[in-house]
Amino acid sequence: MSRLDWVVSPDEIVRRCVLCGLLTVDEAFEVRVQNAAREEAESLRERWLEGEGFGSSDFTAVAASFLRCASIHCDYVNGRLIRINQEQCVSGHPAGEANVIHPDALAIMRRRDRSGASWYAYRNEAFDSSTFGHLIYLQCGEGCSFPEPPKRAPDGEYGIGWKYLPAGKVDLETGSIIELAKEDV
Repeated sequence: MSRLDWVVSPDEIVRRCVLCGLLTVDEAFEVRVQNAAREEAESLRERWLEGEGFGSSDFTAVAASFLRCASIHCDYVNGRLIRINQEQCVSGHPAGEANVIHPDALAIMRRRDRSGASWYAYRNEAFDSSTFGHLIYLQCGEGCSFPEPPKRAPDGEYGIGWKYLPAGKVDLETGSIIELAKEDV
């Protein structure tokens, strides 16, 4: 079987991501974005067989791979690919005293705090992980990537999010984590 010249061109990947709101027009012209699009299109050309269909769900997977290659954080929410605003995500520290937030992470959250949003802590619960107990913090609410806290943390620079489960809501005044009721998790 022969391979296609292009399944989706690099320009088309970028254009569709701009149209879907996953990229800004300014980002579309950045060298790192152009390089990531070319890399993704070439990778797709190598693995896609001629005669195979290419639908919208295929493009969504290509877009997610391309965005990650361009160091743009994204995740699936309710089956839809969305961009994660990294200003709303703070990586924490290895678990120390339970439900106490490291002062550096707390200072960052206080600087980034905004009206209509709250911070939530997520703890790595994977026993086989070298970062077991590590905390990350996610801002959720009005104007955020997540209007409600997700059931697991999104993928990010700390790795895949499935192992990070809700630990509680952050109290910015006391610097502690308030555990959520079971029905809120």
